[in-house]
Amino acid sequence: MDRTHVVAPDAEVNPVDLLWLCLKLSTLGALLWLDRTHAFQVMISRPIVAAPFIGVLLGNPMDGLLVGVTVELLWTHHLPMGSATPPDETAFAILATSTGILGLETETALAHADLMYGFAVFLPVAYLYRRVDLRLKETNSRFSRQAEKALEARRLKMLARLNWGGLGLAYGSVFALLFVTSLAGLSFISATFPLLPHFLLKPLHFMAFLVPLVGVASVMSSARGFKDMAVLILAFGLFIYILR
Repeated sequence: MDRTHVVAPDAEVNPVDLLWLCLKLSTLGALLWLDRTHAFQVMISRPIVAAPFIGVLLGNPMDGLLVGVTVELLWTHHLPMGSATPPDETAFAILATSTGILGLETETALAHADLMYGFAVFLPVAYLYRRVDLRLKETNSRFSRQAEKALEARRLKMLARLNWGGLGLAYGSVFALLFVTSLAGLSFISATFPLLPHFLLKPLHFMAFLVPLVGVASVMSSARGFKDMAVLILAFGLFIYILR
């Protein structure tokens, strides 16, 4: 995939456009995030689905696919099931994909450096969102207890308000957090990437090849059957196609 940027200095994303892009990112991103543990449960929150969705929204679908495959491989054995709350792979994949909208200039031989710089900058956010998710789960538990009391008292209108209230709180919280972290992170990346010394760009570029291979090795070490291997082969095939 050719990611060579030929963006002129005056074509960089201006502050107003960046605000609008972050607003779009947050609106769709929070909706996708709800699928993680709060609603839908149709797997659209998985990185391999969510990141390409965001990529299409922002006009960089191949970046979304690359990030989605990479994060999916790294997080394959860390699913948010039951009481388990791993670092937030969905928010991380969404934010890392957004780096492509900045149009940062790189040499042809270092075409993935900007995307992987965003990957590194946004990685700590996965742990921040985990803390938010834990707080939302605690709040949902309180709503659940109140809903049980409302059901016992046959207060059906209160029951509906509690159900929608929990969902609305989760969406609003993640929407606000995505907006703030995307705006701050993208502003930071836009300001600091041009200042990086040239010798760092080559390692960043090759991280696009190395990180997925680490994920592949992790999956191979714990594959338990044909189904796991089939998923691995599919993901690896997508990875080769994207970087060809």
